[in-house]
Amino acid sequence: GELQRGLRLYSGFSAINGKLKRTANGSFDGKDAPDVPDYTLTANLDWDVPGLPGLTLQGGVVRNGKQFFDNANTQVVPAWTRLDLGLRYTTVVTGRKTLFRFKVENAADKNYLLGDRGFLYLASPRTFLLSASVDF
Repeated sequence: GELQRGLRLYSGFSAINGKLKRTANGSFDGKDAPDVPDYTLTANLDWDVPGLPGLTLQGGVVRNGKQFFDNANTQVVPAWTRLDLGLRYTTVVTGRKTLFRFKVENAADKNYLLGDRGFLYLASPRTFLLSASVDF
């Protein structure tokens, strides 16, 4: 929602209690499902810079709780936090509404692991993204 004029907060939280059921011979019944974090939290702020029409600064935090990598729950993927920063600039170029975006994902350049469908990945390092959109 809009906390005050020009300052917006977007956030979300999910808590997941994924348990295994009906596993072969019941050997993993009741264990936490692999690749499912305990929780996920996101919080993002957008701030329209006063005196600079069309310029918005952005910041966001993503937090993932720990998760298990295997059915036996012996291998843990630790919790991690990521910081993203960016800006958005809306203007008119040759009579067409144009939107420029610049974002730095993982701005703190933290190393963390992502578990997904039985695979483990090292997350991307600090990444710079630049894009433009033009209305036709």
